[in-house]
Amino acid sequence: MKDGAAVKREHFLVAELYRHLATFVNADREIYLSLDGVAAQRGVREQLFKDSNVPDLCFTLLDGREVAIEVKILHGRRIGAGRGQYEAWFVSGTGAHKPTGWVVADEKLTSFFYWSHAEMVKQRTESPSRSERKSVAILVPTTTSMFPSVRHLALHIVRYTP
Repeated sequence: MKDGAAVKREHFLVAELYRHLATFVNADREIYLSLDGVAAQRGVREQLFKDSNVPDLCFTLLDGREVAIEVKILHGRRIGAGRGQYEAWFVSGTGAHKPTGWVVADEKLTSFFYWSHAEMVKQRTESPSRSERKSVAILVPTTTSMFPSVRHLALHIVRYTP
């Protein structure tokens, strides 16, 4: 389970990433940032979402590409995904709001990585163990796009997101 400091770093990274992406985002379309479980469940009740597993950043670029980014903090060579996220997005998950990509940063927020969702899904195909009731550990891919700053990462997302 994430500690409070890790959650704050994730939220900070989401805000910084959006700050650098905002110029390229279509403000006339829906934009969702860092929805917690309660907000996502309310979105389901209000028919904004089909399920409550929603990536951290969801927006539409000016050219019409829809982007959904999940943000995580790296712990060694692993990240932790919530059990609901894992069941919705991995293996044969039927989640309606799967990420298009994953942004991962080291704990000091000095190195930034990007992987497509397809690359992340390959990293863990087995079911969670009994001890992984709330969070599932996922080894990050060895091939990587690494960026020295959030600005460089944001430009990569704008340029290469399908």
